Amino acid sequence: MELDPRFNAGKGAKLDLDGIPRTEAGIMTHDMDMGAVIGLECIARTVSVARKIMTESNNIMIGGPNATKFALEYGFKKEDLRTEKSIEILNNVKSKIDSEDYKSQVKQLKEIDPKEGGTVGCVALDKDGKLASATSTGGRNYQLPGRIGDSPLVGCGFYCNDSVAVSTTGVGESIMKIQLARNVSIRYDEIGDLDIAVQKCLDELECKTEGKAGIIAVGKDGQVSHGYNTKSMYSQIK
Repeated sequence: MELDPRFNAGKGAKLDLDGIPRTEAGIMTHDMDMGAVIGLECIARTVSVARKIMTESNNIMIGGPNATKFALEYGFKKEDLRTEKSIEILNNVKSKIDSEDYKSQVKQLKEIDPKEGGTVGCVALDKDGKLASATSTGGRNYQLPGRIGDSPLVGCGFYCNDSVAVSTTGVGESIMKIQLARNVSIRYDEIGDLDIAVQKCLDELECKTEGKAGIIAVGKDGQVSHGYNTKSMYSQIK
């Protein structure tokens, strides 16, 4: 999915205000091993970089220029992740910003709808009953460089343990406030039904933050669930 420009991840990543696509991702397994990457510049396979951090280093998260350096050292290649659509969106926004002053730009951006959508995620249960989850994103349209969303933050954009794997998508600033992915795990352990747990967490998100999100999850018993309070969310079971 990261190689499909229709999604907001990898080759379809949104552009930051400075015109650079920066991606984020997180991955976690049933034994609570995890890896995450933030601010990865111009590298499409963001989840693979996060996995490499998990398997090859004693770190969990690497961000910024050193994340890109790590990826390049481990054989990942820089690519032009910009698309005609992402460039058009950014140019349109820049035409509405009438100041070069940083604080003025920040203020004006608050009034412009970033038109979210497109983060990708996956949850998996293998034949041995082992779970895993991963989430990858290109962030928000014309976000401030350095902005960090929920996708690479464990418990927010992704979470996994030996009972459930969860991946979320939506407005990161709301998702982070209630640690949505971890919240699904807690509710699932309490209730024992994944569909109910997912819906309760979406209800809580909307009630407490007015946030919009989507969730996919799979339990250790094989129950698969997805839910959303956005206009739509695509999902597929294999």
